[in-house]
Order: sequence, then structure tokens, then C-alpha cells
Amino acid sequence: MKMIYLTLVFCLCATAGWAQENAEGKPLVKYQRTNAYMEMESASPHAQGLGGMVSQHSTLHYPTINTCLTVYENGDYVFEKIDERSGKPKVKVAKGTLAPAELQQLQSIVNEQSFRSISPGPPADPPEDAVRLKEGELVATTVVRPEGPQQIIFLKRRYATAGSSGLDKFSSNWEKFDKPMKPFLAWEKDVEKKGQSAAKDGAAPSCVSPEGAF
Repeated sequence: MKMIYLTLVFCLCATAGWAQENAEGKPLVKYQRTNAYMEMESASPHAQGLGGMVSQHSTLHYPTINTCLTVYENGDYVFEKIDERSGKPKVKVAKGTLAPAELQQLQSIVNEQSFRSISPGPPADPPEDAVRLKEGELVATTVVRPEGPQQIIFLKRRYATAGSSGLDKFSSNWEKFDKPMKPFLAWEKDVEKKGQSAAKDGAAPSCVSPEGAF
């Protein structure tokens, strides 16, 4: 688990470095949310065997929805959303410019000491009785600062288990930092709504699932 997490951090930091050379200008914030959902294809009439275990003739897939938002220092932004659940990715892209008040609000949020202090560790390993991953959510935020980028990675995962209760179990490194992240996520959600309303069909996106995300 630790090796996967380190690989993920490396990939996202490399992406942030690439953004600094982007023609749009110097980035201020990069945000990505990846949601993965388990889908099962079965060659047998019954998708599950005893105890809810996946049939040996079944294949699990985890199509994703990727949402990316990059905000540049001058207030320009790029929004992308890629939905891979239908087999052929549906890509939506929007470019725009934040109002001065929106940009100032973002700068104020990410420069708060409570936000600067966010530094989550890797999430816990899967529970011992985990059977398979059912859902995963990765939220990665990079704030470009003079002293170097602040990298924030949250990972939530939901597992089906073999326990007698039949209840799903979760692993997450999110809870401790929920409060200091809340203002930023609320701000991002408002800009995301604006981006989705203006988005148009796009070509090959730069917003893709990080390798080893789940």
C-alpha cells in the first residue's frame, strides 16, 4: 500500500511540474477528483457464488469519473470532466476566467494557516476480511507556492467483506482534515457548477486517472 501511495504522489507531482510550463500561464491550484465504481461482467447466469463472492467466471472493472480544475494566477481556469462508465469516454471541457472576487477568495482560502497545515498520511490498509473494492474516491489538490508545491491527497475506499454481518467497511485518511478542507471544497464546487454549465465536448483530455490510484 505504501509503495502504491508513493507512486501516486510522484505521478501527481510530475503533473504539477508539467503545468508550470503550460501555455495558459503559471498555475495557482490544481484539483482532481477520481471516482471509481465496481462493475461486474459475468459469463455465468449467476454473478455471485456462495457468501456473495464473485464467480470465477466473472470479471471486475472499475470505470472512473475524473473531474479536474486548474486555476492560474491570472484567474484563468480550465475545467475537465471525463466519464468512462459507458465504455467510450464522455469528455467535457470548459475554459473561463474567474471574477476578481472569486480569485481573491481562493487565494484567501489556500493561504489560511489551517489549510497550509493539511498534510494527510497514506490511508489505512484494507480490512483483513475485505473481499473486493466496491468504490473508491481520490481527491488530489496541489497549491503552487514559492517554497514548493503543497500536495494534498485524500483517498476513501469502500470494501465488501466476508464478515457474518455482511456490512461494507471503509478505509480513509480524510476525517482528521475534513474541517480545514471544507471552505476549499465548497469554493471548488461552485466553480465546478459554472464549468459544467459552460462545458463543451472535448478531445483527448489531460485529466486522467493517476496510475495506482486504488
